Amino acid sequence: MDAIEPDSEPPGKLPETIALDNDGDVVLSPGDGNTRLLVSSKVLALASPVFRAMFTGGFAESQNLSSASPREVPLPDDNEDAMTLLCKILHFDYRAPETVYLSDLVGFATVCHKYDCAASVKPWALIWLAPLLPLVGKGGYEVLLYVTLALNLAGAFRAVTKALIFERIHPIHMRIACAGHEFLMEELAAHIEQQRLGFRQILPWTFETAIQPFVELQLTPDGRGFPCIQFIIGEYWRALRQAGLWPLIFGLNLLAFSDILQKVEQLPEITSPVCERGCFCANPATRRDEITRTLQKKIRRVGERISGLCLECWIAEREVVFTRKAPCEKGHTACREVLIVTKEH
Repeated sequence: MDAIEPDSEPPGKLPETIALDNDGDVVLSPGDGNTRLLVSSKVLALASPVFRAMFTGGFAESQNLSSASPREVPLPDDNEDAMTLLCKILHFDYRAPETVYLSDLVGFATVCHKYDCAASVKPWALIWLAPLLPLVGKGGYEVLLYVTLALNLAGAFRAVTKALIFERIHPIHMRIACAGHEFLMEELAAHIEQQRLGFRQILPWTFETAIQPFVELQLTPDGRGFPCIQFIIGEYWRALRQAGLWPLIFGLNLLAFSDILQKVEQLPEITSPVCERGCFCANPATRRDEITRTLQKKIRRVGERISGLCLECWIAEREVVFTRKAPCEKGHTACREVLIVTKEH
């Protein structure tokens, strides 16, 4: 006898009915119809302009609504679990979970975006997102780019875009980031990937500029060189190698920015035991004890100057770079803190 598949239904089993409003006038049947949701059309209409049009706009679904004989409304294109979760939240049902799996959150975001009711579920969405945001740099979690866009969560969207630029080591997987919504997401995902690559190109340059003043002044007029500066240059590269940051092209590409910053903050102070009269050690740009602090300041500045992408401006098709001193023309508050990395920076 063949085993029954876990997701198969015994013959003749009736759909489960979940009463979210005992006086409801509509029964929603999402997906395959295995679950029936007794809901209030008034509650749905208040939360969603799409449902409002469906139940008050003269469509077939709006005819003869009555709690005595609730109207059946099939929703075959909607995910059953996601629609159930949405209706629970809208009807203040305590059975809504405190945590959700990432895949369930993606389905939930899709339903909320379709019915334009993200504002009504924002508190729940932020609770579910909180433990997931620190994982954005890991593979598979780039789908949070879609989730935060679909749920219209400007702050979380900004955090996700920043993390994808800062913490993502490998290229963004476009199929995962788009979550099957290429028309909505493909351009955005490609834009963030371009910014991530630009940021990765800036990092080696930052390390090189910290040592540049020493390199330029290491030779004496007779070509012999200043031993102290040459020593510092050697110690600088040696310290980076011991920290796993050198060679730059390999070390930096294998680390998230937070790890790079931590390693730089832990670099030892570099000083030279030898110094000849007339060398440039007294020069503010090449003081023996300044190179580590210079690098630390440069890396911190990179982190401070780059934030995330403004969701409102992206939705408004404003693909521009804003500085803290130049909010967008629409007056979006988020733009006051936005600076996407470019080579000029």
